[in-house]
Amino acid sequence: MIFLRLMLIAIGVFNFADYVVTLQALEAGFMEDNPFMDAIIHTPWSATTKLILIPCSLAAIWLVEEG
Repeated sequence: MIFLRLMLIAIGVFNFADYVVTLQALEAGFMEDNPFMDAIIHTPWSATTKLILIPCSLAAIWLVEEG
């Protein structure tokens, strides 16, 4: 159980870091290689996906495993 919680926290932290670094890289002229994210990177769905949907999914896994 502790391992799963640590993994979920790590995924959340790395997901946020990926979002921030991706935005910085795009501003520097790099391109998004993930076809799904490339299609939505310049829309509000990008932030919604990375900052709301993924953390909510991680929280749901946490709660299901806890209970």
